[in-house]
Amino acid sequence: MRSPLLAIIGVVAGLLLAGCSGTVAGSPTAAPGPPPTTAAPPPSPAPGILGTPYTDTGGRFRITPPADWRVGTSSNSGIAVLFSPTARTGPFTPGISVFVVDSGLPLAETVAGARSELTGLTAYTSTTDQPITLTDGTPAHLLGGTYRDAARGLDLRNLQLFTVHGGKAFAVTATTAAGDWAEYEARLSAAVASLTFAS
Repeated sequence: MRSPLLAIIGVVAGLLLAGCSGTVAGSPTAAPGPPPTTAAPPPSPAPGILGTPYTDTGGRFRITPPADWRVGTSSNSGIAVLFSPTARTGPFTPGISVFVVDSGLPLAETVAGARSELTGLTAYTSTTDQPITLTDGTPAHLLGGTYRDAARGLDLRNLQLFTVHGGKAFAVTATTAAGDWAEYEARLSAAVASLTFAS
């Protein structure tokens, strides 16, 4: 069965190149081989890497973007929120999106479908494929890789977190130009793994 989440890769890359337009509801709040079989805890971010937690208007999730990143917007169905740096540099703006879709698939099938479809990207090379457990105890899975956006002539790298909660599938995707990944990796990895759900 085709994963309903995979369309986000091209959609998000296009939004980041375009500068993110549209409207998203929500508010900041204070406050390739077989994958490993043991889920690791999410990475602990260094102080100052993450900013203010963001709570989805519908109460579906909470996530903390990197410090000094702004809440972006999208009119694309399924994209709940986008985040990007306050200052845009280069031909591709790094970004994070949270995509939410109704789904009856369990996590293992969601990840298997995503893994299969990711290999269809141009020049795709896997860099990450491992289960993790979110800080609230929710099982999740990280997939990451590099690929060529031939239409735009860009080499990109992303890290995606997939999880299932309350009859919905969630995909948090962080994307940068491949050459910029090292600069953003710590912030993006911590932000992606910060996803949590209300009890």
